[in-house]
Amino acid sequence: MPDEDSEDERGYPTNPKTSTEPLLSRYHPEQETARILIPTLHIIGEQDKFAPQSRLVARLCGGEKRVVEHKEGHRMPSDGRHQWKVLTAIASTIQAAYFNFWAFDGVVLVTSPR
Repeated sequence: MPDEDSEDERGYPTNPKTSTEPLLSRYHPEQETARILIPTLHIIGEQDKFAPQSRLVARLCGGEKRVVEHKEGHRMPSDGRHQWKVLTAIASTIQAAYFNFWAFDGVVLVTSPR
């Protein structure tokens, strides 16, 4: 568990008890045991001020998860290599979600191991 005054490399709080960020104070992977089990895709720009929160959201996902990080901010990447990574990640996430829908017959896939 992070210290009370913990911050990431950009100065954002990493502890939900001391955070003023709504997302960090509500859902933190070290305090929330529930995990999202459906296939997810997380596209994170390194220069995005929300990148630390996005990484925490990704940690709340326990199913088939894809994370694509690029060098830009809160937008889709402009360079061709990262655009291709995003495109293929979107396609494979859709394919995985389609398979999971039929494999689990529409069952909600969120778990809480309490």
